[in-house]
Amino acid sequence: MINCSENCFHEEDGLCTLKEATKPSSTPIKDCPYFKEKCHKKSR
Repeated sequence: MINCSENCFHEEDGLCTLKEATKPSSTPIKDCPYFKEKCHKKSR
């Protein structure tokens, strides 16, 4: 298990859910080359 405290698409309940290595993101962060920011739905 990999802990994840970032606002990342792959984060769920504080853990990384990425199952296999993929192409690194174009916006990596210090500790995660696969970081992808979560999209936030705007409430109306």
